[in-house]
Amino acid sequence: MQGLVGQESITMKRFLSVLFLVFACAMSYGQGAPDVTRFLGIPIDGTRSEMISKLKAKGFTSVPGTDMLEGEFNGKNVYVNVQTNNRKV
Repeated sequence: MQGLVGQESITMKRFLSVLFLVFACAMSYGQGAPDVTRFLGIPIDGTRSEMISKLKAKGFTSVPGTDMLEGEFNGKNVYVNVQTNNRKV
């Protein structure tokens, strides 16, 4: 009977080891680089002036008398107003 108890202990240790490794792999995978939202391929994580200059490079133009830009998005003419939170777009 002691041999059976020892075998169960080894099996449980293996199971817990594999479970720990799976958990560790899942946690390390979750620590990767954060996904950054993009608009027209431009990452939305910079400053307002950087975003405006990148949009202008994509063909957007300033709308006189406003802070908005005008351009094409998904085949439609749109107006874009770049907003910030703590100086980040």
